[in-house]
Amino acid sequence: MNLPVTQLPIGGIEIDDSLQPRSDGLSEDHVLALLETPEDWPPIMVAHVDGVNVLIDGFHRYEAGRRLGYESIAAKIFYPDQNTDLFRIAFSLNIQHGRPLTRRDRNAYAAHVLQRHPELSDREIGRRCGLHHETVGAIRNRRATFRATEHKPGALPGEVGLLDPIRRAKATRAQKSIAGYVARLAVALGDPYEAGSSLDRWPDDPAEVAQACVAAMGIKRARETLHNVALDAQFMLNVAKSAQVILREAS
Repeated sequence: MNLPVTQLPIGGIEIDDSLQPRSDGLSEDHVLALLETPEDWPPIMVAHVDGVNVLIDGFHRYEAGRRLGYESIAAKIFYPDQNTDLFRIAFSLNIQHGRPLTRRDRNAYAAHVLQRHPELSDREIGRRCGLHHETVGAIRNRRATFRATEHKPGALPGEVGLLDPIRRAKATRAQKSIAGYVARLAVALGDPYEAGSSLDRWPDDPAEVAQACVAAMGIKRARETLHNVALDAQFMLNVAKSAQVILREAS
């Protein structure tokens, strides 16, 4: 956006975490790096909404400026229309600079776009989010297959139209059970990456996940649980590889 740069009082900027396109929130390492080079910061971006300046782009710069004790910070201000999708703007600005957005961030934005514009094609949403259209299709199918229910992290939500009705009628009872479990497992594994997930934060560092398990379960139970997860995950990986062979032969 070609807007003039002005100095805004830091204390007068409103922070709305729902507009933060990064699923893991602020990176402490990135904030510390910014503290070393304040002269190189580009201006932040804020939206003037109902008399309030809401931060859209520059969450790390804002935090670094606050820690440095700045009273004001260089900013660009725009005045959005009432129905403007501020999260879309935040995502588009963040994808252009700074730390690369993770796949989780892109998946969350794809879910956001699907919610607001389900009429868009998977390819168009993929173009906007930087995702392959098949990934967008999987997110769309997951949203359509399962009803939106409040559940604890890791809990499996109820399903609606779990399987193709024609194929389901021909499948055996055991096959239906297996397919249903795999479909629910896919949703459970994707839960931390969905927009609006009940998880406050899902770390990118596997060691942090392991540490959380040790802290909550104890060493013995965490070791047994994660060992079983590793075995089961390897099996499911082999299932996915077998599915690729079956799909190639069927096409």
